Amino acid sequence: MRWRLEFVPLIVAAALSACGTSSSTAISSTSTAAAETTSTTSAVASSTTAAPTTAVPASAAPTTGVPATAAPASSTTAAVPVGAVDSYIAATWGSSGPFYDNGGSEPDGSGCSPASDELPDGIWYVRLVSLEDQTLGIDLMCVYSDEAAFSRPDYGGGDRLYVNESTKVRFVPLGENPSFYFLTDWNLPDSQQYVPLTVVANAISDGPADGWLLVEGGHATEFWQPWDS
Repeated sequence: MRWRLEFVPLIVAAALSACGTSSSTAISSTSTAAAETTSTTSAVASSTTAAPTTAVPASAAPTTGVPATAAPASSTTAAVPVGAVDSYIAATWGSSGPFYDNGGSEPDGSGCSPASDELPDGIWYVRLVSLEDQTLGIDLMCVYSDEAAFSRPDYGGGDRLYVNESTKVRFVPLGENPSFYFLTDWNLPDSQQYVPLTVVANAISDGPADGWLLVEGGHATEFWQPWDS
């Protein structure tokens, strides 16, 4: 009986020792599982990273290959292509043309009443009507200056009087190298510039196209538009 009592504590101790080992193993297993979970989570976290961004270089918008063009010029006399001034009329009579006080009642220039339908050589004040097939259509006008203007019953003020009693159109062939000078700014007295023959018809249609026409050898050689026309 005594032997049994002596071994009871040993048996209890062994049982307790066995239980403690199982608990420790369970805890250890739990810790290991947690560690594995943490490792797995870390692995997922490591693999779930933001996709690398690729820097896209900025580039200019592609061009269409259509050449830039200037804005279209306004269809007025002041906007037609112009060039240098080398006018015989301006060099001979000044920028206003052959306006002068002739001391009587006669019109300026070569007058305004030629004896025939053909315009003879001289310098005439005209209104340009047309330009076709190297032929200039003109409406002859009369200009009276100073006393010649003051003495007329239709005088309305100013230094000059422009009269167009007949709208008859005469035709004058162009010379070999005719020159046309139009005002480019109606506010500037000396703004006349050369206009290429290719756009004279446009300048005529835009109007007004009044001025001095020089006729030499039966051909129109120069047109000059004075500021006060």
